[in-house]
Amino acid sequence: MISIILCCLGLLWIDLYYYFAGIIKWTYLLDGFFQFVFIIYWTVYMIRSDKK
Repeated sequence: MISIILCCLGLLWIDLYYYFAGIIKWTYLLDGFFQFVFIIYWTVYMIRSDKK
């Protein structure tokens, strides 16, 4: 699961970097938002699964 979170972080970083550099459109910023949601989801899932 750590690899999923790292992948989401990498994709989020790429989306944010290229959006703020003015290279890609705002739709990729929306994609970055969903990557952030996935990061939160998997982090919460890992924390809850460790407590069981």
